[in-house]
Amino acid sequence: MSIKTIYVLYEDDSAYTKAISEYIAEGANSVDDVTVVYKPVDEVTIEELKEADGVLLGTCCDGSRPSGKMADFLSEFQDGSYPLRGKVGGVFAVSTSNLNDLKHLFQSLQNFMIHQGMTIVPNAAPMDEKWEEAGFSYGAAVVVNEESTRNLSNAECDLAYLHGRRVAETAKTV
Repeated sequence: MSIKTIYVLYEDDSAYTKAISEYIAEGANSVDDVTVVYKPVDEVTIEELKEADGVLLGTCCDGSRPSGKMADFLSEFQDGSYPLRGKVGGVFAVSTSNLNDLKHLFQSLQNFMIHQGMTIVPNAAPMDEKWEEAGFSYGAAVVVNEESTRNLSNAECDLAYLHGRRVAETAKTV
């Protein structure tokens, strides 16, 4: 079986986005025959992603849209090309506002993936006590207030790890 390459791309303006991305990458890296490329989104090129088998995108909310660097990155795909067609994708996010904005952010990222022709992997972690605390069907998530300095909870870390793992496992089957 060939080695699959999964890109974990995160917006590095938020400590929480970087923190959750580390668990996403760790989960993807736990799958045999998978190589993880872990980068801030502003350090990757579309050309690099053509070689990827899977892509996980992580950002924080700007209202209900991807913020700053992620929005700039996504705008690079508006040339009518589809370099991510046939690849596997997943999303993760941090919100400092509310769950409705977070839902719309996830939908925005997933709509981008649909437009690109990607296979989207939702957060399919078991619906147990961790899910009750930190589960979101769209992807891995953290919700904090703007002044928060808390650490990620065990549930948030575990669900992010499982989401990264699930995307990598799916990429191996496509």
